[in-house]
Formats: sequence, C-alpha cells, structure tokens
Amino acid sequence: MHGHTHTSYFEVVKSYSNPETPIMLANVGGSVTTYSHQNPSYMMIDFDSETMLPVNMYTYYMDIDKANETGSPVWELLHDYKSTYGLTDLSPRSMKEMSDRILTDKEFATDFQWNMHAHRGNKPQSVD
Repeated sequence: MHGHTHTSYFEVVKSYSNPETPIMLANVGGSVTTYSHQNPSYMMIDFDSETMLPVNMYTYYMDIDKANETGSPVWELLHDYKSTYGLTDLSPRSMKEMSDRILTDKEFATDFQWNMHAHRGNKPQSVD
C-alpha cells in the first residue's frame, strides 16, 4: 500500500516481459483529512497468514457533515472489495478484471468513483 492522494483506488501492475499478465496490485488508501471536500477514510487489509497475500480490503469512512451536525464522529464501513465489487479474491488477475469492468460498465464505474471519494456529496450520475 502506498499513497497520499486523499482518494482510495488501486493500480494493477503488469509484467514487463508479458504486458497482458497482471503481476501485482498497488493500492492507495484514503486519508483521514477532509482535503478536497471529501469524507475522511482509511483502509484495513486482511492478509493470509501463510502467504501474506491480501484476502480482502475494507474501507471505513466518517460522514463529516453528519459528524458536524451531531457533534459525534462515527466511523462506518464504506465497502469491502470482495462483497461490494463481487470479487472471489484479490489476485492481480481479479483486480485486472475489475479494472476492465470499470472501463466497460458505467454503473459499476460510478459506484467505484463514489467510493473513491468516500461518499461525499451526491452520488455522481456518470463518470468519464
């Protein structure tokens, strides 16, 4: 995991010698600051204790407007990759398939983009 972009997303790294083969996942977690009018968020990752490969990733967020209204911050589960995105695993191949789906399925892409920004404001109606 790496980052400091204030949004949550991933990149699939492909083999240099075989560009169609995904070999690694580079994940960027969100931020607990409200930069760029976003809700604060953070990610937790479950790893397989034997292989140390990621099993699932969970993003939590705080609705900053609600916290300001009530005076009490509450962290809630925003999404988990396997159930929200219908993944069987987080292998590089599965994540490549997910990225392909983001490019071809507008509703899926809209959901992913809204999750990227931790549900701040209205859900986007379309994405580029």
